[in-house]
Amino acid sequence: MFRAIIASVILLLFVPAVCAAGRDPSTANITPIMKSVDPDTAKAGSDATASGTNLNKEQIASVYLSQGDLMVKVKVVEQTDTDLKFTIPESAKPGRYGITVLTTGKEPRYIDEPLFISVE
Repeated sequence: MFRAIIASVILLLFVPAVCAAGRDPSTANITPIMKSVDPDTAKAGSDATASGTNLNKEQIASVYLSQGDLMVKVKVVEQTDTDLKFTIPESAKPGRYGITVLTTGKEPRYIDEPLFISVE
């Protein structure tokens, strides 16, 4: 009887939290994380490589250079779990940009990575 009560309490606490999050509890929530970008200063039209974890095509749908409300989509050249090589668009104006990714999946989300790249 005591075990049944404990199990009920656990379910009452766990199930609403999962439902509120709107996620399937059996599905892992994998977040792409960029740890470095090389080079950190580049010219428009050149390539740069971000390194980190979960950077593969199954996790990242697209990549952007971001500057306030401005988001410039970059062309992804190569993509593995640990490296993502991209080309800075010729149209990118000089300045300092953050890197933002759009995730894949049922509920795609934009993630501002903790990196910056300067365009000359």
